Amino acid sequence: MVNTKRERHATKTLNVTSVTEESVVNKDELIKERIIIAAFEQFSQYGIKSISMDYIARSIGISKRTIYDYFSDKEELLTEGINYYNRKRKEALIQIYKSTESALEAMFTFYTKVMENPRWYSGKFYDDLQKFPKAIKKLEEEKKIFADECLRLFTQGIEEGDFLQDINYEIVSLLLKKQQSMVHPPKLFANYSSVEVCDTILFTFLKGCCTEAGRSKLDALIAVRRGKL
Repeated sequence: MVNTKRERHATKTLNVTSVTEESVVNKDELIKERIIIAAFEQFSQYGIKSISMDYIARSIGISKRTIYDYFSDKEELLTEGINYYNRKRKEALIQIYKSTESALEAMFTFYTKVMENPRWYSGKFYDDLQKFPKAIKKLEEEKKIFADECLRLFTQGIEEGDFLQDINYEIVSLLLKKQQSMVHPPKLFANYSSVEVCDTILFTFLKGCCTEAGRSKLDALIAVRRGKL
């Protein structure tokens, strides 16, 4: 049956409304993303307590009221920021899994990608974070997911012949989870760059877990990385 003029107008109105609502949602998501990126850029360097909502707003040219339109307080901003960066991590992992041929290569590639633009959270950041229990809970949940993913990759790597079988990889995964907090190396390593410290720790760790075949693959990956640095 042919639509009446009124029905066609109603359908057109619904379509325009749908597009408009979608545009608003996209705009809101872009604004939230800008706020999160700006906030975490400052939090990661100077801690959370010393960075005000006013300062974050000024850094991206919006009003403080606009921030409160999207986040009720600093804790919600922190919690949603943790969610945001972990979504980005998961998206990166999915792409890495598609482009690599083994668990060992996937681990190495993900680490290399993170180090291309490292987001170093200071000790001050973690000290201040203790005052925000919801954000801490979310961070611990995400760290557990990270540790579980590491364990899955180690298990896959054993099947592929790259990792030794007689190692408790649950412990290794927990150690890697813990290492996420040591992103600003202690003063003991003051004469070395953060990248060099983290490379040394992780590569030594992985070599100890590798079979002879796995170590050869890892050495080749390390050589390529060092050639690019």
